[in-house]
Amino acid sequence: MSRSLRPALAGLALLLVVTGCEKDTPAATSVTPSPSKSAVATDTETSPEAEPEPDPDPDDACVLVTPAEAQSALGAAIRPGKAEKIGQGSSCRYETTDFATGTSAGKALVVTIAPGGGLSKSDWDKTWIANKYEAVPDIGDGGWFAGGMLMVWANGDVVGVSIVSLEVEATVDQVTPIAKLALPRL
Repeated sequence: MSRSLRPALAGLALLLVVTGCEKDTPAATSVTPSPSKSAVATDTETSPEAEPEPDPDPDDACVLVTPAEAQSALGAAIRPGKAEKIGQGSSCRYETTDFATGTSAGKALVVTIAPGGGLSKSDWDKTWIANKYEAVPDIGDGGWFAGGMLMVWANGDVVGVSIVSLEVEATVDQVTPIAKLALPRL
């Protein structure tokens, strides 16, 4: 497993623990985004044309970032977003067309949403401080960054944004603008 992928996976695991996934909930169930909720290209790539604002849907993190926004963030043609139910939340993965081939240029944008699970904001902050995440000011109700992943507390929910690459770890400057686009759509 690449060094840049380990911290992102650790952050996602920590997110799931912190947000209190239910034990009787299936671990992962595929969720297919509704075409009416997000514009998706008809072939394997998405064009950055204007798209309608997605409707909020807690079971589909793909409504938080449009295909055009994902393509802009990744800087390359992408495949349609892949939504996945995770515990009480969901994730969405937009991949560049060369991501699956394992080329060094391949990247994926992963957006995750999870309910706060009854965790207080104070406990949320303590968790990230204990894990030596970097505080990110002026985003949501509090943001923390480490290992290429930005985790944001917003209105009692948690949003995670990361860009996965085989070679380079995402910076806070790369993922913060994406999170700022996603948060108003919660």
